[in-house]
Amino acid sequence: MQQQALPLGRRAALALGAAVLPRPAVAQPAAATRMLRFVPHANLANLDPIWSTQLISRIHGFMVYDTLYGTDADLRVHPQMAAGHALEEGGTVCTVTLREGLRFHDGEPVLARDCTASLQRWMRRSPVGQTLAERLDALEAPDDRSLVFRLKRPFPHLLAALGSVASPVPFVMPERHARTDPFRQVTEVVGSRSTPPPWHSDAVGGRPPHHGRSRRQRSATCSAPLPGHDTYCEGTRMSI
Repeated sequence: MQQQALPLGRRAALALGAAVLPRPAVAQPAAATRMLRFVPHANLANLDPIWSTQLISRIHGFMVYDTLYGTDADLRVHPQMAAGHALEEGGTVCTVTLREGLRFHDGEPVLARDCTASLQRWMRRSPVGQTLAERLDALEAPDDRSLVFRLKRPFPHLLAALGSVASPVPFVMPERHARTDPFRQVTEVVGSRSTPPPWHSDAVGGRPPHHGRSRRQRSATCSAPLPGHDTYCEGTRMSI
Protein backbone atom coordinates (compact mmCIF):
# COMPACT_ATOMS: atom_id res chain seq x y z
CA MET A 1 0.00 0.00 0.00
CA GLN A 2 1.51 3.31 -1.08
CA GLN A 3 1.53 6.10 1.52
CA GLN A 4 0.56 9.55 0.40
CA ALA A 5 2.64 12.57 1.58
CA LEU A 6 0.68 15.13 3.60
CA PRO A 7 1.12 18.84 2.85
CA LEU A 8 3.46 20.56 5.33
CA GLY A 9 2.27 23.88 6.73
CA ARG A 10 4.52 26.97 6.88
CA ARG A 11 4.80 26.97 10.68
CA ALA A 12 5.50 23.26 10.79
CA ALA A 13 8.22 23.65 8.14
CA LEU A 14 9.85 26.47 10.11
CA ALA A 15 9.73 24.43 13.31
CA LEU A 16 11.27 21.42 11.58
CA GLY A 17 14.02 23.56 10.09
CA ALA A 18 14.83 25.09 13.48
CA ALA A 19 15.03 21.63 15.03
CA VAL A 20 17.75 20.47 12.64
CA LEU A 21 19.82 23.64 12.67
CA PRO A 22 23.03 23.48 14.73
CA ARG A 23 22.75 25.21 18.08
CA PRO A 24 25.56 27.20 19.74
CA ALA A 25 27.12 25.69 22.83
CA VAL A 26 25.68 27.03 26.08
CA ALA A 27 28.96 26.83 27.96
CA GLN A 28 31.88 28.67 26.40
CA PRO A 29 35.50 28.42 27.54
CA ALA A 30 36.53 31.41 29.63
CA ALA A 31 38.91 33.76 27.89
CA ALA A 32 42.00 35.06 29.64
CA THR A 33 40.69 38.62 29.32
CA ARG A 34 37.08 39.55 28.69
CA MET A 35 35.49 42.97 28.30
CA LEU A 36 31.90 43.80 29.17
CA ARG A 37 30.49 46.66 27.11
CA PHE A 38 27.55 48.33 28.80
CA VAL A 39 25.28 50.68 26.86
CA PRO A 40 23.13 52.64 29.35
CA HIS A 41 19.75 54.14 28.60
CA ALA A 42 21.22 57.66 28.68
CA ASN A 43 24.54 59.44 28.47
CA LEU A 44 26.34 59.92 31.76
CA ALA A 45 26.30 63.70 31.89
CA ASN A 46 26.67 64.04 35.68
CA LEU A 47 29.24 62.08 37.68
CA ASP A 48 28.20 63.31 41.12
CA PRO A 49 25.52 60.96 42.58
CA ILE A 50 24.84 63.34 45.49
CA TRP A 51 24.36 66.48 43.41
CA SER A 52 22.32 64.61 40.78
CA THR A 53 19.28 62.37 41.31
CA GLN A 54 19.32 61.01 37.74
CA LEU A 55 19.06 57.22 37.50
CA ILE A 56 22.14 57.01 35.28
CA SER A 57 24.18 58.88 37.92
CA ARG A 58 22.99 56.49 40.62
CA ILE A 59 23.89 53.47 38.46
CA HIS A 60 27.34 54.92 37.87
CA GLY A 61 27.66 55.64 41.59
CA PHE A 62 27.05 51.99 42.43
CA MET A 63 29.70 51.02 39.89
CA VAL A 64 32.49 52.98 41.59
CA TYR A 65 31.43 53.88 45.15
CA ASP A 66 30.54 51.83 48.20
CA THR A 67 28.35 52.40 51.26
CA LEU A 68 28.77 51.70 54.96
CA TYR A 69 25.80 49.31 54.90
CA GLY A 70 24.08 47.40 52.12
CA THR A 71 20.55 46.10 51.58
CA ASP A 72 19.99 42.54 50.36
CA ALA A 73 17.16 41.02 48.29
CA ASP A 74 15.05 40.52 51.42
CA LEU A 75 15.47 44.19 52.41
CA ARG A 76 17.75 43.24 55.29
CA VAL A 77 20.59 45.62 56.12
CA HIS A 78 24.13 44.23 56.43
CA PRO A 79 27.54 45.80 57.14
CA GLN A 80 29.26 46.71 53.88
CA MET A 81 32.28 48.97 54.37
CA ALA A 82 31.48 48.72 58.05
CA ALA A 83 32.67 45.79 60.12
CA GLY A 84 29.79 46.32 62.55
CA HIS A 85 28.35 48.70 65.11
CA ALA A 86 27.65 49.03 68.83
CA LEU A 87 24.79 50.84 70.59
CA GLU A 88 25.26 52.58 73.91
CA GLU A 89 23.42 54.93 76.27
CA GLY A 90 19.99 53.56 75.51
CA GLY A 91 20.48 53.61 71.75
CA THR A 92 21.42 57.29 71.55
CA VAL A 93 25.08 56.59 70.75
CA CYS A 94 25.96 54.34 67.81
CA THR A 95 29.61 53.59 67.02
CA VAL A 96 30.29 52.15 63.55
CA THR A 97 33.66 50.49 62.96
CA LEU A 98 35.15 50.31 59.47
CA ARG A 99 36.50 47.10 57.98
CA GLU A 100 40.28 46.82 57.88
CA GLY A 101 42.19 47.48 54.68
CA LEU A 102 39.62 49.65 52.88
CA ARG A 103 41.18 51.78 50.15
CA PHE A 104 40.03 54.22 47.53
CA HIS A 105 40.85 53.44 43.92
CA ASP A 106 43.79 55.86 44.02
CA GLY A 107 45.38 53.70 46.74
CA GLU A 108 44.66 56.02 49.66
CA PRO A 109 43.12 54.42 52.79
CA VAL A 110 39.45 54.99 53.58
CA LEU A 111 39.32 56.82 56.92
CA ALA A 112 36.44 57.59 59.24
CA ARG A 113 36.70 61.30 58.44
CA ASP A 114 36.07 60.46 54.76
CA CYS A 115 32.86 58.75 55.82
CA THR A 116 31.66 61.54 58.11
CA ALA A 117 32.29 64.18 55.44
CA SER A 118 30.49 62.04 52.84
CA LEU A 119 27.49 61.51 55.11
CA GLN A 120 27.27 65.19 56.04
CA ARG A 121 27.16 66.13 52.36
CA TRP A 122 24.60 63.39 51.65
CA MET A 123 22.36 64.54 54.52
CA ARG A 124 22.06 67.96 52.89
CA ARG A 125 20.47 66.49 49.75
CA SER A 126 18.71 63.26 50.76
CA PRO A 127 15.22 63.27 52.35
CA VAL A 128 16.25 60.23 54.41
CA GLY A 129 19.50 61.97 55.32
CA GLN A 130 17.65 65.13 56.35
CA THR A 131 15.48 63.05 58.67
CA LEU A 132 18.63 61.57 60.20
CA ALA A 133 20.24 65.02 60.52
CA GLU A 134 17.25 66.26 62.52
CA ARG A 135 17.86 63.49 65.05
CA LEU A 136 21.63 64.00 65.28
CA ASP A 137 23.45 65.95 67.95
CA ALA A 138 26.84 65.16 66.40
CA LEU A 139 28.63 62.90 63.94
CA GLU A 140 32.22 62.33 64.99
CA ALA A 141 35.34 60.47 63.85
CA PRO A 142 37.40 59.91 67.04
CA ASP A 143 39.91 57.73 65.17
CA ASP A 144 40.62 56.44 61.68
CA ARG A 145 38.21 53.49 61.86
CA SER A 146 35.37 54.73 64.09
CA LEU A 147 32.30 56.85 63.37
CA VAL A 148 30.16 57.94 66.33
CA PHE A 149 26.54 58.99 65.82
CA ARG A 150 25.28 60.94 68.83
CA LEU A 151 21.50 61.01 68.60
CA LYS A 152 18.97 63.22 70.36
CA ARG A 153 16.84 60.11 70.83
CA PRO A 154 17.03 56.51 69.55
CA PHE A 155 16.59 56.23 65.79
CA PRO A 156 15.77 52.61 64.86
CA HIS A 157 16.15 53.34 61.13
CA LEU A 158 19.76 54.53 61.34
CA LEU A 159 21.33 51.51 59.66
CA ALA A 160 18.59 51.35 57.04
CA ALA A 161 19.32 55.00 56.23
CA LEU A 162 23.04 54.25 55.88
CA GLY A 163 22.16 51.34 53.54
CA SER A 164 19.56 53.30 51.57
CA VAL A 165 19.42 52.66 47.82
CA ALA A 166 17.21 55.65 47.05
CA SER A 167 18.77 58.62 45.27
CA PRO A 168 20.87 60.22 46.47
CA VAL A 169 22.65 57.18 47.94
CA PRO A 170 25.01 57.64 50.95
CA PHE A 171 28.15 56.80 48.97
CA VAL A 172 31.57 57.20 50.57
CA MET A 173 34.06 59.41 48.74
CA PRO A 174 37.37 61.00 49.79
CA GLU A 175 37.02 63.84 52.30
CA ARG A 176 38.52 66.39 49.89
CA HIS A 177 35.67 65.67 47.47
CA ALA A 178 32.97 65.34 50.11
CA ARG A 179 33.77 68.86 51.34
CA THR A 180 32.37 70.17 48.05
CA ASP A 181 29.18 72.18 48.46
CA PRO A 182 26.35 69.62 47.97
CA PHE A 183 24.70 72.02 45.51
CA ARG A 184 27.79 71.99 43.30
CA GLN A 185 29.21 69.01 41.39
CA VAL A 186 32.44 67.33 42.38
CA THR A 187 35.01 67.71 39.59
CA GLU A 188 36.90 64.47 40.24
CA VAL A 189 35.69 61.00 41.12
CA VAL A 190 37.79 58.44 43.00
CA GLY A 191 35.90 55.23 43.74
CA SER A 192 35.62 53.43 47.07
CA ARG A 193 34.35 49.99 46.01
CA SER A 194 36.13 47.16 47.78
CA THR A 195 36.15 43.37 47.97
CA PRO A 196 32.74 41.90 48.92
CA PRO A 197 31.95 41.34 52.61
CA PRO A 198 31.26 37.76 53.78
CA TRP A 199 27.46 38.14 53.77
CA HIS A 200 27.22 38.86 50.09
CA SER A 201 26.04 36.28 47.55
CA ASP A 202 29.35 36.38 45.66
CA ALA A 203 31.06 35.11 48.81
CA VAL A 204 28.51 32.77 50.40
CA GLY A 205 26.15 31.80 47.59
CA GLY A 206 23.23 33.74 49.02
CA ARG A 207 20.60 35.79 47.26
CA PRO A 208 21.66 38.81 45.23
CA PRO A 209 21.34 42.28 46.78
CA HIS A 210 18.02 44.06 46.48
CA HIS A 211 19.33 46.85 44.27
CA GLY A 212 20.74 44.38 41.75
CA ARG A 213 24.41 45.35 41.85
CA SER A 214 27.17 42.79 42.05
CA ARG A 215 29.56 43.14 44.96
CA ARG A 216 32.48 41.95 42.89
CA GLN A 217 35.19 44.55 42.80
CA ARG A 218 34.74 47.08 40.03
CA SER A 219 37.14 49.62 38.66
CA ALA A 220 34.98 51.30 36.05
CA THR A 221 35.64 54.93 35.31
CA CYS A 222 33.53 57.21 33.15
CA SER A 223 34.06 60.68 31.82
CA ALA A 224 31.24 63.02 30.88
CA PRO A 225 30.49 62.94 27.15
CA LEU A 226 31.02 65.79 24.76
CA PRO A 227 27.90 66.98 22.93
CA GLY A 228 26.95 64.36 20.36
CA HIS A 229 29.31 61.74 21.79
CA ASP A 230 28.71 58.65 23.88
CA THR A 231 29.88 58.13 27.44
CA TYR A 232 33.41 56.76 27.68
CA CYS A 233 34.35 54.33 30.45
CA GLU A 234 37.76 52.94 31.30
CA GLY A 235 40.20 52.84 34.22
CA THR A 236 39.76 53.61 37.89
CA ARG A 237 39.86 57.37 38.13
CA MET A 238 37.93 60.09 36.41
CA SER A 239 37.68 63.84 36.17
CA ILE A 240 35.52 66.36 34.37
